[in-house]
Amino acid sequence: MQRFIPYSKLYVGQLVVVTTNKDAQVRTIGAIHKSDHGTVSAVTLLWREGKRMCGQDSNPWTLYKPTLDQIEFSIEVNGALVNKTDICRHLIALAETA
Repeated sequence: MQRFIPYSKLYVGQLVVVTTNKDAQVRTIGAIHKSDHGTVSAVTLLWREGKRMCGQDSNPWTLYKPTLDQIEFSIEVNGALVNKTDICRHLIALAETA
């Protein structure tokens, strides 16, 4: 049985899923956003759809540790998972547009 990941255990580069479905898309945490009080308020999730990298901000309370089946499914469907180099490229692109 999959468990929620406590927000205190989240880190950039971590693989997560937002549902326990077997065919869930595995996503990578690209950024962690904290409130003024220092608590995690949101995370930026990055994932691949073929050769395209996608992203969205999400709340950190509904994230699960992915199963091996979910990881294998995402690699089979999309060719690869988002890695730390992809995260750096994403952050640089955001900085260039700011």
